Amino acid sequence: MEAAMPEAVAAGAERDLICRWVQIWIQDCNEFRRWEREELVLKRPSPQTVAEHGKRSQLFILTARFLQGLMADTGYSAREMRAEVDGKVRQLEEMWDMIHNPMSDQEAGALLQKAFPDGPGVGGVA
Repeated sequence: MEAAMPEAVAAGAERDLICRWVQIWIQDCNEFRRWEREELVLKRPSPQTVAEHGKRSQLFILTARFLQGLMADTGYSAREMRAEVDGKVRQLEEMWDMIHNPMSDQEAGALLQKAFPDGPGVGGVA
């Protein structure tokens, strides 16, 4: 006697399942990015908020890598969504770096001097 195959794993359903996972991830990522802006960019965050951001952003990045792998697999391809996930990963990584590995005042001053060599002297960087 054969067991019936669940509809979720029926032929062609794998791609739909991946697409739904990616859509949920994108929606949750957008919500996280709103929280990130409100709590870390527009406010002076507490150390607890910064720590929470570190954990949550790393989880989003790790799950994105998993989804990117699934989207790259020819058997489960959902490549039309790959560019959006890739872009969000870049945003997450850049914000993580900005919050958890900020540029020093000396590095910022050197960058400003390089970008604006004829500009007024760079004072203290805010």
